[in-house]
Amino acid sequence: MALEATVSQVKEIQKGSAEGRKEWSLWCDARGNGVRDPSKHSLEFLDEFMAHYNGGGRLEVNKSPDKVEVLAELIKNGQRNSHHWQQAWSLYCQRYGRGVNDPYKHESSFLLGFLDMLAHHACMAMYSPMEASYAWPWPETGSNSYESYDPVKDACVQKIKALQRSSEDAKKQWWNFCDSQQGGVRDP
Repeated sequence: MALEATVSQVKEIQKGSAEGRKEWSLWCDARGNGVRDPSKHSLEFLDEFMAHYNGGGRLEVNKSPDKVEVLAELIKNGQRNSHHWQQAWSLYCQRYGRGVNDPYKHESSFLLGFLDMLAHHACMAMYSPMEASYAWPWPETGSNSYESYDPVKDACVQKIKALQRSSEDAKKQWWNFCDSQQGGVRDP
């Protein structure tokens, strides 16, 4: 009975003012995993909110982005700007992330794991240039085109890109093939 009454009180605070709605939202984001339905919380959680709110306590809006948001945006920028980054991210997600490629759907520890893996392999490549030179196609300074150092593969990539540019239908066929056969990796 006490739970139902407290749920009603929290709903009244939400309905009563914009400040009440805002404070409840901030409270739920900070302490309730973003769940805003009062009936989904324990009596203790609701009582703590009521004591906080009725006592004049107010939470500050966090203006700075959280760690996941910053890291996810870094991953997205890497995908937009580097073919190798995009490939590495996709493979990492297939192996360790249940095939989920959207960085916003992962925890910060997963995103940091990817960055750590990249840094580890980059260090290995730089400390051992003889072994890494065949596996890591270091671009010429100022070069922004992709080259695999395999002329057959490069020619095939260029043909696929030309096919995609030839028509919307051709591009959709390539995308369907990639989605069904290549795990959604569309860049040839």
